[in-house]
Amino acid sequence: MKVCRTLCVMFGVVTALSATIADPLGAQAPQLFACFVPRSGTLYLVGQNGATPACRATDHTLVQWNTVGAMGPAGPKGDTGPAGAAATLAGSGAFTQYETVVVPVSMTVSGGVEYFLTATCPVGKVAIGGGMLRDGTNGGRTNGAPFVHEIGSYPNRAFGFSEREWITQISVSLDTRLAATFAARLAVVCVRVL
Repeated sequence: MKVCRTLCVMFGVVTALSATIADPLGAQAPQLFACFVPRSGTLYLVGQNGATPACRATDHTLVQWNTVGAMGPAGPKGDTGPAGAAATLAGSGAFTQYETVVVPVSMTVSGGVEYFLTATCPVGKVAIGGGMLRDGTNGGRTNGAPFVHEIGSYPNRAFGFSEREWITQISVSLDTRLAATFAARLAVVCVRVL
C-alpha cells in the first residue's frame, strides 16, 4: 500500500511537471511549490503563506506546478440561434410618413425664468427628434432681452406625457429685469408608427 501511494504521488508530480513544460502560457500563471517525501509519499507546501522557503531535508524533492492548466481543444460549433426580431420604433413596428414640423415662436420673456416650448406632431404621428433655432441677428434677443440658454431638448413621452410633443426647455439669465421679446423656430421630427 505504501509503495502504491508513493508511486501514485510520483506519477501525479510527473504529470504536473509535464503539463508545465508542455504549456508555455500556463507557465505564466501563479505556481505552487511543494516538497515530496519519498518515505511517506506525502507533499508539503513551501515558499508561501509563512511556510519554509525550501525543503526540510535533503532527501525531500522540490516540485512545482501551475495553478492554471493547459488550454483544452476548442469545443464543437453550437447550433444556429433563431432569427432576431425586426427593428421597431417604440416596440410597435416599422414607421412611415416622415415629416418635419416647424413652429415659429415669439414671446415675452423675463430674467430668471425657465420656459418650456412645445412643438407638436399631427394626430397619428409620434415625435422622434427635435430642437430649436433662434431667430434674429442677436441670438433671438430683441428689445434688450436677456440671454436665453437652451437647457433641455427631449421627447415629452420620456416623462409620461404626449408622444406627439417635443419639448425645448430654455432659461433666461438674470442680467436684466426688463421683459423682452424672444423669437425662435422650434422643429419636431414626426413619423407614423405602423
